[in-house]
Parts: sequence; C-alpha cells; structure tokens
Amino acid sequence: MNKYSNIVYYLKQILVFILFLFIIVFLNNIKIIKTLPEKIEKTDYILIKNNNSIYKLQNGLITIISVNNKEQLLDIVIKNLNQCENYGDWTCRKILDSNNKYSYGGLMFQFDTFKNKGIKYGFFNKNIKNNEVLEKICDKNLQIIIAKEILKQEKQGFKNWKNCFIKSKDLKLSYKHFK
Repeated sequence: MNKYSNIVYYLKQILVFILFLFIIVFLNNIKIIKTLPEKIEKTDYILIKNNNSIYKLQNGLITIISVNNKEQLLDIVIKNLNQCENYGDWTCRKILDSNNKYSYGGLMFQFDTFKNKGIKYGFFNKNIKNNEVLEKICDKNLQIIIAKEILKQEKQGFKNWKNCFIKSKDLKLSYKHFK
C-alpha cells in the first residue's frame, strides 16, 4: 500500500465511525467500550454498547452482537477461542504444550480434559477407552459442544483456555457479556 492509500483508508475508517456514532446517538444513549486509538491500525476496532446490543466497527464494517441472545454470544466466544488457539483453523493438529501434554483440534483440547469433560457432560460413557477418545478428539462439532458446556456450566470454565483469555480482547469481551 502506498502512502495515499493508507491515508484514504484511515479517513474512510474515521468517516464511517463518525457516521455510525451520529446514527446511534439519535437512536439511544451510547457507551463507548473501546475508544479510537491515536493511530488507527487495520486490526483495531471500536466497540459501542447501545442498550442491549454491542456494535463492533472494524475496517469499515459494522457487526451487531446481540447481548440478549446468549447462544449467539457463546458462538462468538467459540469462534474467538478457535481464532486464538488455532488461528481460525479446525484442522486436526496435535501440539505439545508447555506443560508437556498434547493438545488437539481447533480448540486445542488436552486429552484428559476432553475425556473427563465429555464424560461429565454425558457425551461419553464413563468406561470409554482412550483409543475411542483419540478417535473423537478432533471432531469439530464435539469440541464445540463440550467447550460450550464447560463455559456454560463451570464458573471458572474459561480457565481451560487461560492463555487465550489473557491475550485476546475479543474473547474476553464476548465472554464477559455471555456470563
């Protein structure tokens, strides 16, 4: 990108933001959750809370996130979690974590966590064999279902992905509004 296209990009971003704020002000009172940074980067975004909705403005696009719909927010939490853990990829990967245990799949479940939570929430029989768990651990839908149960049922469920919750603004914000 040359110098002029960067300037045009920043001006467009600011104009869209101003227009968006102008529209929202006439609809209801607003609360800005994250303000404009001094220098706008392509990865920066602005979150605006308006009564029961959260709006995300990024790269000129406005995304509406309804706080009233807990399941929709939980889907956003899972999407952000996958983005943090596996860069948005659902490929079955096996990585060695810093605790010397392997993690698998799009949500990087460790074997014991996946097995124990799968049993706890009724997705697996308590006598399931380890090789059967290994066959299921990369199943995207099963990972999502188990992760959702962990996040819904356990007060500290987010600690299963502690590092992502520490480093991801999107993940923290979407989870905060889910709980």
